[in-house]
Amino acid sequence: MANVQQTLTDQQVKMLMRQLRRIATALEDPRPTAISKEPSLPAAARNLDYLALRQLMGRARPEGVPNTLVSVGRKKTAGGPRAKATISVGPLPDGAAGLAVFTRPGEPDEVLPLAGHPTPYAIKTGATDYTLSTVTNDQAITRLEFRRSDGFPLALGPRLPAAV
Repeated sequence: MANVQQTLTDQQVKMLMRQLRRIATALEDPRPTAISKEPSLPAAARNLDYLALRQLMGRARPEGVPNTLVSVGRKKTAGGPRAKATISVGPLPDGAAGLAVFTRPGEPDEVLPLAGHPTPYAIKTGATDYTLSTVTNDQAITRLEFRRSDGFPLALGPRLPAAV
């Protein structure tokens, strides 16, 4: 076998480095490589909007799709407009582990864990009160997303005006 040495041009080296960086980036990607039947989280949130709108318009839910709307109310917390807000959540959707609370577009202001914080009124009304840690009485809640433990959105709550 003959020992053949090949020299690479600058352009070939640059192309090789680009390909190696692309491979390294693909290997560092935290997304699972297995094919998932679930959409990405942003796509799931948009799909949830569509399903909730269908339900609000009186259309039947597609087969196998759970209820996408949850009963949520807001209570005025004592302490003035800057006091932490309190919301009252009706029966939770199956699999809900957290509630993402939005006061503006983008990332949620707060993701509230829903693991038991029952109030004395929960038995009578079927609702549980939660005091938020960052959202205050004077802030309107523009979006509520009930999420699984992995952050996947399951259902929506209503927009809640400021409680001042």
